[in-house]
Amino acid sequence: MTGPSFPRRSLLSAASAALATPAVAQAYPSRPVTILVPFAAGGATDVTTRVIADFASEKLGQRVLVENRPGAGGGLMTLQLARATPDGYTLGALTASPVLVRPHAVADAGYDPTRDLTFIARYLLAPQPIAVATNSPWRTYQDLIAWARANPGRLRYTAIAARGGAHVVIEMAFRQEGVRAVHVPFNSGPEAITAFRGRHIDMVAQSDYAVLFDAGEIRILAETGPERLPVAPEAPTFRELGYPVSPAIFYGIGGPANLPPAIVERWETLVREATEAQRMRDLIARLKMIPSFASGETFRADALRDFVAIGEALRQMP
Repeated sequence: MTGPSFPRRSLLSAASAALATPAVAQAYPSRPVTILVPFAAGGATDVTTRVIADFASEKLGQRVLVENRPGAGGGLMTLQLARATPDGYTLGALTASPVLVRPHAVADAGYDPTRDLTFIARYLLAPQPIAVATNSPWRTYQDLIAWARANPGRLRYTAIAARGGAHVVIEMAFRQEGVRAVHVPFNSGPEAITAFRGRHIDMVAQSDYAVLFDAGEIRILAETGPERLPVAPEAPTFRELGYPVSPAIFYGIGGPANLPPAIVERWETLVREATEAQRMRDLIARLKMIPSFASGETFRADALRDFVAIGEALRQMP
């Protein structure tokens, strides 16, 4: 008598779960949604996230708020996101350094991107080109490497944060080339730009390069990511140069683990539509970044592939 009750109970549970997903989608959102941003207001992560939030507000008929939670190189917000309730009311801007690098570099990061985050959608790739002053003697990347190899320890450069994504891949490339250089860390892109303009550093690698490029102050020699830059198509990528790590520096939207699939699907569609909107395309063009939408599944696979590669690279760094 009792045996058949187990499959019946399982069937009822499955039916309830199947009915719950459309119910969640239909009721959501019933209150404002908050998207957390890991850096201060005014930067590229902040302004692009606000465009997505405004677009989503219009489509959802509910306010989508943006809250800046800077700290620990983006790790503070990413930890808060990982610990948030997975109900779709707290989402976050996912960026490369706190997702790909910090869990390897900091013992108490408190989160693991392989299990603690939901990757909803990627919407752009942020170049981090290697650039030098236009009046420098280095015309090509090979010129720079040859000089640095012949002058150990004299090349001073910045990739902004120490052990951030760009710093790791550049150090790995320099090690392969037999180059010793000095990395000078900064707290922000504007600080690095000021130092570069003052000739306190010889080379800069950062996403906020548009202001220097538009002013004609830099010559781009290479791109640390996997795609050539539209503004400097002659500059090779680190992947083309044969270096072991050439990650895509991404901007995306994510949430805590175990977000309901219907909510993930809703936001994936919103991010895709926002990325295709003219306002976002114009902004990405001004920032000289690359529109690059990817679904949650692709976003996660690409990010975690680079997460593993950077972990291996960091273990080889002193």
